[in-house]
Amino acid sequence: MQSRLTSVGYFSSATVAPDVEAVERDPALSEVPVLVELREMQSRRVALGAGFSTDHGPWA
Repeated sequence: MQSRLTSVGYFSSATVAPDVEAVERDPALSEVPVLVELREMQSRRVALGAGFSTDHGPWA
């Protein structure tokens, strides 16, 4: 799961681990909670736009 989260291009790092403390507090849990820590990747994208309207002329 960690590699899938980092491969999408939004996160520079991802850590996925079971919440062991939650299980120790309540051993009767039927499901193990999961802790996910994500670090957002720095943005490197630039978006530009331009157009032309017959009523108003060019725009950017």
